[in-house]
Amino acid sequence: MLTIPSSPAPSPARFAPLLLPAMLGAAMVALYRYLPGELETHFALDGTPNGTMSRAAFCVSGVALTTVLTALGIARSPENSQAVANERAREGGKPVATALHGSALFVVAIYGGLAARAMGLLGGGAKGLAPLALLLAIFLFALGLLLPKVPRNRFVGIRTSATLADPELWARVHRRAGHLYVLTGLFGVFSAFLAPSLALPLVGGAVLVASVVALLLGLRG
Repeated sequence: MLTIPSSPAPSPARFAPLLLPAMLGAAMVALYRYLPGELETHFALDGTPNGTMSRAAFCVSGVALTTVLTALGIARSPENSQAVANERAREGGKPVATALHGSALFVVAIYGGLAARAMGLLGGGAKGLAPLALLLAIFLFALGLLLPKVPRNRFVGIRTSATLADPELWARVHRRAGHLYVLTGLFGVFSAFLAPSLALPLVGGAVLVASVVALLLGLRG
């Protein structure tokens, strides 16, 4: 009698990251009544609010974005099946999944910071945005450490026609970009502590410069 081996079921631990959007959703429900009807979600370089979002849209968008990033991360995670795991490894499954899960965590941190600011826990003005600048700096630092480990893939990285066509160029560009983002993250951390009133514009400007340089590296090699 011919028996066809079945692939083992995915481990429940693989779906543990879904706890992140679940906890964010629970927090949004618990804090909903304490949030103002309109939350400040966009700011000028001097820290002046210039954009708002309704309380409902804020809560729903945070949970939805976190859920999408987490689900994509789970989809890119290596599975128990050795064949699937090998395929995921060739496509950079683990680093890509880590980047997606890290992005989901970053979204949770940003939404948490905005909610805390809306409830008056972080203070007002540009100085009150320093914690958000610090979160962005930490995210950039972690991204810089991860980038050199990301192989060519369809989701994450500096995806230009040149880098996608040349594995060696991809590796070289992401190694250099990783160093650049690590330095940018360190600059942001120091800015948040030494110049809290200017931290957000300083970090925002540094991110813009780093991103442009990274893109140029991808275009020119």
